[in-house]
Amino acid sequence: MGSFGKSAIISYDGRVGIIYARVSSKRQAEEGTGLQSQETRCKLFLESKQIPYEKSFLDSYSGGGDFMDRPKMRELIEYIDTHPHKKFVIVFDDISRFARDVKFHIQLKALLLSKGAIIECLNFKFEDTPESELAEYIFATFAQYHRTNNKRQVIQKQQARLFSGYRPFHAVLGYTKTKNAIHGKLDTPNKDSQYVKEALEGFATKRFIHKIDVAIFLQQNGVIKKVQKPEKAIKTVDKLLREVFYAGYIEFLPWNVSRRLGHHEALISIETYNQNQRRLNAKESTYIRLDIREDFELRGLVNCATCGQKYTGSPSTSKTGKKHNYYKCNNKNCSFYGKSVPSKDIHDKFAKLLQNVKANKGTINLAMRVLEDVWHTEMNQITQNKTNLVGQKEDIERNLSKFSLEAVNTDNMVLKKQYEKQVEKLSNDLEPIEALLTSKIDYQIPCRTSQEEVKKALENPYTVWKNYNVRQKQRFYNFIFDGNLNYDKILGYRTPEYTLPITLFREIEGAEPTKVEMAGIEPASKKFTK
Repeated sequence: MGSFGKSAIISYDGRVGIIYARVSSKRQAEEGTGLQSQETRCKLFLESKQIPYEKSFLDSYSGGGDFMDRPKMRELIEYIDTHPHKKFVIVFDDISRFARDVKFHIQLKALLLSKGAIIECLNFKFEDTPESELAEYIFATFAQYHRTNNKRQVIQKQQARLFSGYRPFHAVLGYTKTKNAIHGKLDTPNKDSQYVKEALEGFATKRFIHKIDVAIFLQQNGVIKKVQKPEKAIKTVDKLLREVFYAGYIEFLPWNVSRRLGHHEALISIETYNQNQRRLNAKESTYIRLDIREDFELRGLVNCATCGQKYTGSPSTSKTGKKHNYYKCNNKNCSFYGKSVPSKDIHDKFAKLLQNVKANKGTINLAMRVLEDVWHTEMNQITQNKTNLVGQKEDIERNLSKFSLEAVNTDNMVLKKQYEKQVEKLSNDLEPIEALLTSKIDYQIPCRTSQEEVKKALENPYTVWKNYNVRQKQRFYNFIFDGNLNYDKILGYRTPEYTLPITLFREIEGAEPTKVEMAGIEPASKKFTK
């Protein structure tokens, strides 16, 4: 045993001992006894030298690099700085616990010595000689090599797992790592998977218009913590939406692992994943203000008719102390800049706009029939696709059996290699088909619930709007109107643009009665009014 930077005769008089121990992962800290055994050995050393023990700093930081990245090492240095009247002996179990990079080994040693500390390492003896310094650097270099070599081996193993169609990293939301006799550790859907699936599909179908809507849904169902800040929750949702793993694939481009079919069970189809990517990459905003208030339910949805920029909303206090809410244009280049519009005016006129958007009984019946037809068409298409896949699977299996038999029976090495290539190709073709056939698809889509919601919305959009909370209103708005409304302080709302379904229903109700009757619908007695 010995000390860094000291002569052979060391005086510990007046000094107290502090211990630094480190393991390379939190898992080792929680499941192992490495930290405790290191600490015990160091305490025994202090006791043998009659050095009073004062404090331990137990770290579970992984990897090398700057010693200031280690939380407990920072605390140790701060502790020395905040106790300038004390003299310390710092004890390490092994040189590899001191630093695992040569550069930072030298820097850390110099820093601690400059603070007047004596550094003791239990497994090595160092003295102030050229030979000792050489040995010290050799040990430090070996520790660095050991760390980088371990890292390389871990990456190689993880990369091999990725290439084989497995995710070697921590489980994503909705999955748990389970032991499998064939696959080893396999990602398996857990109790949260149904909500993750609903969130991913809901974003694709615009049931959830914004990322914050997805975040709130996941928080309500306990998938992500409710205490999580909105910004962090949105970041979590963005990562979730961009993860192709949920569609049954493995991909990790930082390690040049291109997309390939995984062995895990998918939650969504690749079509749903691609739709989410289109939504994320589109110009339309998938982010909504986190501070939407009931007082300004149309904030972000109404534009200034003069310049086309969105109105902002803010309260104002009168001389009497009463608060009034206003929308205003904040575009300095607009002639309407700074002029306020009472929120009551904008909200009341919007209510009248919605009250005029009503469908008659014939149009509603048509909408219900269309939804029913779409439902049956989709179910029939799914059934037909599955039938086609079964046929493809049978053809591939027949050819696989044929070429496998040919490869076994032939003595011609050239032919054997060709047959084996065919077998490999057919096996690769068969894998995604089997995955699709065995994937669990939920066919119990709540069609009736959807029909009821659409029916209510067409019968009286204003009543639906009035009963919704502010976030539901923001989503419902996109069902009725295509883009923001333009509002003029004098003229009110400009002619709105409706979404495709509303536009179609307006045209149907505007058609001649004979044409409506031919379609099997009752003649429209009422029309949409602007």
